[in-house]
Amino acid sequence: MTSRVMAAVQGGAQVGSMLTRWTTVVPLCLAMSTVGCNAKRFVMTKAIEGQVDYFDHETSNSGLEQLTERVYTFSHHWERGIVIRTDEGLVVSDTFGPSYTRALLDALRRAGIDDPVHTVIYSHYHLDHVGGAAELSPTQILVHEDAPHFWAEAAPRELATPTRYVTGEPTLEIGGVQIELVDTSAAHSATLYALYLPQEGLLYAPDTLAPNVVLLGGAPAVPLRAYFGVMAKLDALPFETFVASHFGYGSKQDFRNTVAMLEDAWSTARTIFADYGWTEGNLHTHRDDTAEAFGRFYDELHQRYGDWHGFDQNILSAFVRLYTAELSGDMTASPDVLAPEFASAAHVH
Repeated sequence: MTSRVMAAVQGGAQVGSMLTRWTTVVPLCLAMSTVGCNAKRFVMTKAIEGQVDYFDHETSNSGLEQLTERVYTFSHHWERGIVIRTDEGLVVSDTFGPSYTRALLDALRRAGIDDPVHTVIYSHYHLDHVGGAAELSPTQILVHEDAPHFWAEAAPRELATPTRYVTGEPTLEIGGVQIELVDTSAAHSATLYALYLPQEGLLYAPDTLAPNVVLLGGAPAVPLRAYFGVMAKLDALPFETFVASHFGYGSKQDFRNTVAMLEDAWSTARTIFADYGWTEGNLHTHRDDTAEAFGRFYDELHQRYGDWHGFDQNILSAFVRLYTAELSGDMTASPDVLAPEFASAAHVH
């Protein structure tokens, strides 16, 4: 097996165990010509099994943690939300689903927090973020005014009907706490809000990134220039603590390092693609060149980020995503997209 093929296999799943099985089981399978024995199917099955490990992270099931005087974070499996303790009751964002909110209520009781839930905020319309609110019996449920448009056909079963609709970037005043809703829709989905709490120095930005984690799919699924523009917008906020809606939380430097990793992957891919003439919409399907290009991409990024969570599960997806972005013209550089801090943070583990 050539090194280029080995690199391609490595990008598809957990490297060690998968390569061991590839070099033993697959040749045996082919030699025996067993009916139903499909080497390609075997490798892809191992790759999808590797995704299960991606969701099993050290932050899973970590429970309720206090981050600031008024803000707690609660994680249940890979889902993470925040709880804000105000003078009028709790503010909760996001709710995810009934199993999450039931576990949250149990954690609050064990922590001796019996405040009623005043407000639930749905950061965006995606169904994995809006279930379970009924378990909390909130006084009000707030969401962007366009969210019902996206729910019209999906008809989510666990959705508690919102009572307040907002647009723009409003500032909420609830029980002595200021909550700024920051439009981050260009980074993930229409109607997406991040919650910035200036008094607490905390930013909760659902589905934008997770500190020191390679994204599911490898790179943002939205136009990259718009995504990095939103990251620069968030970076301009004077927060100290960043909380993701999946996996963990960290400092502002953790946020910057993760954005820098994504920007580095973008830049590395563009340099490699240019070497093969894969620019300005030119589609090339030469097998050896493609394998070689991926091997270079893998090796360069593995040297810098191979110990980041999700690297081996998602690096192949990142390569494909960035290649298609190059073909579509989605990756054209824009000098004012990135905050200067991101460039200086690149290559930091």
